[in-house]
Amino acid sequence: MDKLTLVVDTFRVALGWKETHEFKFNSTKKSVIKDLLQYLRRFDFEAYAAVIDKTQITETPNLAPGENLYYYVIKELLLKLKLTEPHIIIDGVADKKQIQKARTYLRQTLKQHGIEKCKIGFADSRKQSMVQVADIIAGAVARSFDKNKADHDEYVKILKPKIKGIYKIKP
Repeated sequence: MDKLTLVVDTFRVALGWKETHEFKFNSTKKSVIKDLLQYLRRFDFEAYAAVIDKTQITETPNLAPGENLYYYVIKELLLKLKLTEPHIIIDGVADKKQIQKARTYLRQTLKQHGIEKCKIGFADSRKQSMVQVADIIAGAVARSFDKNKADHDEYVKILKPKIKGIYKIKP
């Protein structure tokens, strides 16, 4: 088991939660999220995020016809990170056809940019603590862009030493 997974699972147990209780930014008490982020920041990891303002999308000139915005953003983030052999886990349970379509798209488009090897997996967030951590970090980053929320900067501030890049992606 990955060390960070063990850390998250230990934190969950300390809360008295069942192992199936899921951390999600939008449905977990904000005090618990802050405590989790404080706890996580003591451990060795780096976080990167891609941000897209969906309210500003009127057209998508960078997307090919039929291209999925979600997978396009993943691809763009991977290209900005300049990883040579990325290993990504995508949140969500999809049918085999959707999974194959996503893998094909990502592998083909990344290959066009010199990334020959890319390991792509799908996971049910209810069963994967690291996917839950990604959700919490993504929620924290998203909240930081919502200046109408009083706590907009609190979560990212806690994780600031761990967040190595936030990339704005244009569709």
